Amino acid sequence: MRYICDNCSGSGWVTDQDGHIDVCERCWGLGYIEETEQPKPVADQGNLKAIRRIQRNAAIILASVVGVIYLVLYFFSTIFTYTILDLIIIFFTSYYIGILISNLYARRAMKRLSSKSTNTKNEHT
Repeated sequence: MRYICDNCSGSGWVTDQDGHIDVCERCWGLGYIEETEQPKPVADQGNLKAIRRIQRNAAIILASVVGVIYLVLYFFSTIFTYTILDLIIIFFTSYYIGILISNLYARRAMKRLSSKSTNTKNEHT
């Protein structure tokens, strides 16, 4: 957030004791002071950890699903022969299936997390 400098009244220039015009030392001639937002309270750190855990589990699910599909296709390769186009389609399809499953998990877990945080807020009030 930007605030007008109190020292120079937003002009960026001040007069020193000798009467010389100088750049304001507080805002460095900008005329305003940039203030950052306050950091999140420590109470929200628990939710951040839970969100990171959900994201990590979603990535693990994605890798697991893609790995299982590739493993099944490897065993089927002894029976069938695949062309390059088949392999490209299979790779993209398995990747999107993995993304779909991991997103379903993440969405369900985030709903559960938000309902838990809502319930705990209602209990404390």
